[in-house]
Amino acid sequence: MKPRAIFIAGVLLAVGTFTAFPVQASPTASTLEPGSLARAHTIRAQIGARYRALPGGGLAITEASSTGVVESFALLTPDLLETRFLPADNGIYYATCPVRATCPYPARRLARPAADLAPHRLALELALHTFLESSADVVVNPFANTDLTFPALNALASHWAKRDVVVECPASLETWIADKNAGGTWAYTFRDADWTRIKVGLCEAALAAEQPDYGGIEPWLVAIAVHVITHESWHLRLWQGRRDEARVECKAIRSDRRSFLRLGATPDQADDLYSWAWAFHIRQAKLFPEYRLKGCGAKRPGPLSPPPPPPHDGSGPMAAG
Repeated sequence: MKPRAIFIAGVLLAVGTFTAFPVQASPTASTLEPGSLARAHTIRAQIGARYRALPGGGLAITEASSTGVVESFALLTPDLLETRFLPADNGIYYATCPVRATCPYPARRLARPAADLAPHRLALELALHTFLESSADVVVNPFANTDLTFPALNALASHWAKRDVVVECPASLETWIADKNAGGTWAYTFRDADWTRIKVGLCEAALAAEQPDYGGIEPWLVAIAVHVITHESWHLRLWQGRRDEARVECKAIRSDRRSFLRLGATPDQADDLYSWAWAFHIRQAKLFPEYRLKGCGAKRPGPLSPPPPPPHDGSGPMAAG
């Protein structure tokens, strides 16, 4: 039997657990066997009618099409260390979205929580019917979910912002890559917003600050994660310097040690993490002059460990629009 693959919200089922996104395009459409697309439209209509009427908010299947000009999908393992490629030929793409929402980023009041099983069930039904009723080999369904949030990170950000704010954590690498505001940044927010969106993986790293061995996460990454959230929190604080990157960065590095403690780190851990945060702070100031404030007065840590390696994906500044 010919292998078939299902992409559901960036996860490849029946092969393994991967994050998936298209990486190659062709000037001509990928091959789709005759009749498969027509059958996909019928499946969309039949299954979509049931899911639109779900109690508590329906789900709409907004598109059923071929995988188009995409030649292949890149599959990244959760640790981002392994990449595989899957041809997109003979594939069907379904887009799903909460009813009355605008996707892929629905308004918070309409977005489905990441733990909601209904989008997963819909995606599996679409794939099962497509495989049983057509000759398609690949089914892609990147359904829209809201970002994850964590009370400890919201509490930390709200402490420095002096008001209630939210730290939004992407549920997958795919949703971060698809965010047009996220390119090349560790995090971003907008002027006088009450939220900040943090690069995928950083929220989990920040939450590891309280663990004895940081949950196996490198200390430099834990320190950077907490520093980024602290930096963004000072952007969210309604004070006269909130739009000045240098003043915000200075406030962040001077607040970092207390941020580590608020997240449950011991005093010794906080000292260790502060050394890494300081190294990152110096790096930012050297690479991006707008982050450099003369006379900041931040406390220099004790002897530093080797400086942290550069980000593997080239992320640079933290952004506030």
